[in-house]
Formats: sequence, C-alpha cells, structure tokens
Amino acid sequence: MNGKHLVLFAIYELIDLNRDESIGNLQTLKKFHRIDGIYTFISKYSFRHHLFNELKTRKQWKESDIRIIKKGDKEVIQFNISEDDIFSSPELDAFGYMYTPEKGNAITRKKPVAPIDVVSLEPFAGDTAFYANHDLVRRAIEKGEDASPNPFSREEHYSLYKGGITINLNTLGVDEWIVDYIEPKGNSIIVYFNKNNKNDNDNITRQINIQEEIDENGLDPRAKWVKEKYGALLEEKKFFKCEKGFIIYGKIKKSNKYKILLIL
Repeated sequence: MNGKHLVLFAIYELIDLNRDESIGNLQTLKKFHRIDGIYTFISKYSFRHHLFNELKTRKQWKESDIRIIKKGDKEVIQFNISEDDIFSSPELDAFGYMYTPEKGNAITRKKPVAPIDVVSLEPFAGDTAFYANHDLVRRAIEKGEDASPNPFSREEHYSLYKGGITINLNTLGVDEWIVDYIEPKGNSIIVYFNKNNKNDNDNITRQINIQEEIDENGLDPRAKWVKEKYGALLEEKKFFKCEKGFIIYGKIKKSNKYKILLIL
C-alpha cells in the first residue's frame, strides 16, 4: 500500500466558463501571465464544485452538514464532523475538511481526491463577445411593462485545456482523529472532541454506530495495514466492526489524548 497514488490526466477541448471578478459590465476569465502570453484556467475549486455536483446527480452523494463559527466579528463556514464523518459522507472522504471547534483540538483531513487546475494550452488573445437579455425584455414588453436590454460583454476563450485529478489511495477511505476521550456506549461509541472542558454542556461529541467488538484477527487486510501504519503509538487498542467498515481506537502513549481511526 505504501505510496500508492492514481493520477487521472486528460486534454479537453472546451470554452473556459470559470469567471473571475468582473470589470464594470465586462465578465472576465481567470487567467495568468507567462513569458509567452496570457493563459486562461479553470481553478481546482471550480473543478471540485462541478465534480461534486456531478457525483450528487449520478451517484446520489449527499451534501455534508456544515456549521458557521463566529470568531469575533467574522464568520467561518466549515464542514461539521460532529454530524458527519467518512462513513456517512463520501464528500468528506474524498475532498477532506477542516473542523475547528470553539474549544478543543482542530481536526483536519487532507483531500485524498485532489483536482488540478485545468490550464489552457493556447494563449488568450483577448476575445470578447457582446450579449443582452433580449428574450427577457420581450417577455416583459408582452406583459405591458416598460423594459430595455441590459447589455454586457464577456471574455471568451475556446481552446485545448489540460488538467486532471490525483487520488491518494492510502488515505482514501481512512480518517484519523486526535480527540480528548472515547466512550463505548451500547451499540455506539461517543467521541468527545473537548471532554476536558469544565462545563460539560460545552462538550462537542460525535456518535458512531457499531455492530460488534472484534479482535485484530477480525480486521480485513486494509484495516490491518491501517493499524500497523497509524496505530503503533496506541495503547489499550479497541477494534470494532461497523456497517461500512472498521473502527480502531486507543489512548496515545505518554499522552492524555485518544486517537480513532475510521476505515471504510
């Protein structure tokens, strides 16, 4: 398993639809300068957005829960792993997240599926096209309202583009949390992200359903590999089978923290 990656790379023929900040009524494209000219690109963030929307439509991926954190006069929007994890959300498994509770440790997951910027192979020549909303104006006039077009211009670039995706096969389907405490409770385990807070009402938790406790002989080959790679520093290790995979957790040696491994 060590160092296994999958790289998907392709050349596309398309029009760049990833817009940048507009200048007046001119809708601009994202672009950068090189010594031999100006090139347009579709950002990896736009690539990820459209890829996820396609997966929602074709594979019924659900949107992960989000939370808004207020820090002073600013607000930060994050995925909420107190409600979702890689077992419940393919989005979190594939594209990663950062979770920073107001109290307790931050938990981050580097994205195993990493889109690459899609970059034009032909330089941008500054082409623009003029547009107006004539059809909407017609409809308004037919209703007896006064209306006139709202003209605008757009930069256009029809070109060959290159780009792709890298997939880390070692971390896809494997997540690792460092938390304050883990408590088995009936048919679930309760993960405490900030158990050491004085006020128990401030504890942030995640409940994960389990099926049965097993010994390490009951792990499948991938889960055994994960245990050897990520679990060497753990003591009092526990192994659980769950509906979509395995859970391994234990107390980190010479620490008051716990580590939990989620394995699809």
